[in-house]
Amino acid sequence: MNVENFWKQLKHKNLHHILHPRLDQLVWILIHEVVPTYIVRIEELRSTSRLGTSKALSPFQKSFKSDWKTLARRVIPSSKYTHLVQAVHEPNLHFFQQVIRRRVYPFYKHPQLVLKGEPHGNFSKAEDGSFTDGDDQDWLGDSSQLTDGAWRGLFSSSQKRRRSSAFSESATRSPSPSLLPTDSEFDSSTQNSRPISSLDYGSEDEQELDQLVEKAQVKVQQLRRAADLIEAQLPYRNFTWLKGLHDRKLGRDIGHFVEDIASFEDSRGARPTTWASSSSKTAKRQERNTLGYQVQKD
Repeated sequence: MNVENFWKQLKHKNLHHILHPRLDQLVWILIHEVVPTYIVRIEELRSTSRLGTSKALSPFQKSFKSDWKTLARRVIPSSKYTHLVQAVHEPNLHFFQQVIRRRVYPFYKHPQLVLKGEPHGNFSKAEDGSFTDGDDQDWLGDSSQLTDGAWRGLFSSSQKRRRSSAFSESATRSPSPSLLPTDSEFDSSTQNSRPISSLDYGSEDEQELDQLVEKAQVKVQQLRRAADLIEAQLPYRNFTWLKGLHDRKLGRDIGHFVEDIASFEDSRGARPTTWASSSSKTAKRQERNTLGYQVQKD
C-alpha cells in the first residue's frame, strides 16, 4: 500500500508533465527532486526539529497572517469607514502564534490589537471578547485576577463544558473530594449549575445541534401525518395505491429503518464491526440507521 501511494504521489507531483519518462530522466528526478523533499519532511516530523526556533503556525494561522499582510498593504481611500487591519498598530510575531479561529461574536480582540494612538496593554480581559465560550477559565498572567479571592472564579470556570464520551464513566462521575476546596474556602454558589448531559458536543456545535433537533421534530410530525393518511386509506382497499406504497422508497425506507432499529435494540447496541463493509448495501444501510442511536430498552 505504501509503495502504491508513493508512486501515485510521484506521478501526480513530479511526473504529471511527462507521459513516458526515460530511465535516466526518472532517476535524476528521484535524486534531485523527490529525495530532498522527503528528507526535509522527515526532519520536520522529528520531535527535535524545532528546538531553538519559534512555534510553527497552524494552517489557519498561516492563512490569517498572509491575509493580514495583504490587507495591511492595500491602499484604501480616506472615506467614512476605516479598514480594521490598518486601524490598529502592527502586531508583533507572537500575535500570529496566539490567534485562534472564532466561531461566535463579538469581533476578535487581543492585547496586540490596539487602535493607533492608544497605548498597548499587557493582558486581555474576558469581557473583551478574546475568548471562545468555555475558555474563560484560562489565566493570562495578570496577577490582579487572583487577588481578593478572585481565583475562585477561575477555578469554578474550569469545571465548565468538560467534553465527555457517552461511554465513559467520567461523564457522570463526580470529581475526587481531595481535588475540591473545602466549604469554607469555596462558596457552593459559584459552582456551575449547567446540567450535565450524557453527550456534550461543545458550545460551537450547540446551535447546529438545536437546528438538527428542530428538523427532527418536524420530521416526526410529518411521519405521524403520513401514518394517519396511510391508515385512512386502508378501508378503501385500493390495490394500485397500496402496491405503489410498498414499491416506492417511502415504504421500503421506513420498514428498513424500523427493522434495523429493532435489531439494534435487541442486540443491546452491539454490531459485528464498527464500520460496515462498502460492498454490502444492507450493512451500510444498517450502519446509517443505527450509528449514534441511543439504546432505549432496559
